[in-house]
Amino acid sequence: MAERLVYGWQPVLRVLRSDPARIRQLYVQAGLGKARQARLPAELPASLPVAERSRDELDELVGSRHQ
Repeated sequence: MAERLVYGWQPVLRVLRSDPARIRQLYVQAGLGKARQARLPAELPASLPVAERSRDELDELVGSRHQ
């Protein structure tokens, strides 16, 4: 399977709810991490790594500014 980057809160939540095994790493914006993590689905695998990154680092990762 080809590796694909899914970004944006709603698209990521859809993938997590439909097929959480597809997600290998979750990045959240620093400073918003705890609030966002509290809203993650309960069935989220406990072993899924969650990393906080600055907004600039996230924008660079996806190649554009996401709103």
